[in-house]
Amino acid sequence: MHLAGLGDADAGDRPLLPRTPSVAVTRAWGDRLLALLAAGPVRARLRTRPFLDWAELPIVTADLPGVHEDRFVLFSGHVDSWHYGAMDNGSANATQLEVARLLAARRGRCAAACGWPSGRGTRTAATPAPAGTRTSTGTTCTSAASATSTSTRSARSARRCWRRRRRWPRRGGSGARSCARWRESNWTTSASADRATSRSGGTASLPVRLLSEQPRDDGSATATALAQLLGGGSRAGGLGWWWHTTEDTLDKIDPDHLRRDARVYAEALRRLCTDERLPFDYAAVADEFAGALARYDTAAGAGLDLSGTLALARELGARIGAADLARRDPERANALLLALGRLLIPVGYTRGGPFEHDLALGIEPLPGLADAARLGALDPASDDFRFLQTRLVRERNRVKHALRAAIRLVAAADAAG
Repeated sequence: MHLAGLGDADAGDRPLLPRTPSVAVTRAWGDRLLALLAAGPVRARLRTRPFLDWAELPIVTADLPGVHEDRFVLFSGHVDSWHYGAMDNGSANATQLEVARLLAARRGRCAAACGWPSGRGTRTAATPAPAGTRTSTGTTCTSAASATSTSTRSARSARRCWRRRRRWPRRGGSGARSCARWRESNWTTSASADRATSRSGGTASLPVRLLSEQPRDDGSATATALAQLLGGGSRAGGLGWWWHTTEDTLDKIDPDHLRRDARVYAEALRRLCTDERLPFDYAAVADEFAGALARYDTAAGAGLDLSGTLALARELGARIGAADLARRDPERANALLLALGRLLIPVGYTRGGPFEHDLALGIEPLPGLADAARLGALDPASDDFRFLQTRLVRERNRVKHALRAAIRLVAAADAAG
């Protein structure tokens, strides 16, 4: 039993199981209903036959052996679609295959390509992997990248779409032209995420997420409704009117965009798989935590004191910056980066941690503390205030625990030289 945006359901998810039936109608029937409505109120009878059952879903996996067999990069994308699914997700599956072909000629860290049975499962499914496939994302996976809906016609530039969800280097233009400049700069993992953030198979503890390019909103009522429901908008791309319909066909794919996007993914995966040093900067993550904590502390007022947590985030950022990992032994530096990610990303991205499934909705940095703004608006004598305050104090403790552990890691690395 798989819930869209949640993953495999457990007993605690029962209240989230859908109760409202919904159907799709053809354009002809839609026009007919609109014509009837123009003459006045219309009563319609809706008959549905819901399907709710447990089922085994296949996971397509492929391993590309590398030099460093103890570590690997996960490159995933969902393989299901609505009808033809040329954009979502056939174009991304083609991108995966082409990138894998190119990586085969440049062996570094092992790469594991996975095709999840569901778009939501790309982030959240708890389906066990088949015997013999890589499942140890919590210990040996260095990073996770995912491809969805690439090469879409009329899409905005890759740089602009992706920067909205990740702090990539700010120099350079769109597409492959900026790849060469990425080689001379450091990526930063960001604690902020939206509904498309990859959380698959334990990747709530892993850095990096490459995102899809949806087309520019076309101004239609459909595009506007989808943007309101699922995110997007004219400034950062949107959702084509054909998305999740039978009209998602090859004419929605731009071959030039497919080539461009494959080059961007190929460069990103090449760097993740072959660079001696992992290109992550957790000082930037600590700085982002500090900014979020300062906002939450102000919004919560006297109901929640986050000053101590804020001080820890600032201390961590300063310690990582002073550590100068670029001058350290690459293996030791990489080990420290992986350990920092396992501590910081779960509190930065999730409410439930790496072993629970958050809903696939937009989130703020340190999402467990994001309700601090709501606390400041409640009556301190009310039950709602006390319940929320208790939850926020527990979450503050979780964040402080992660920050203190990260500080100890950096201190130990400094002591070891």
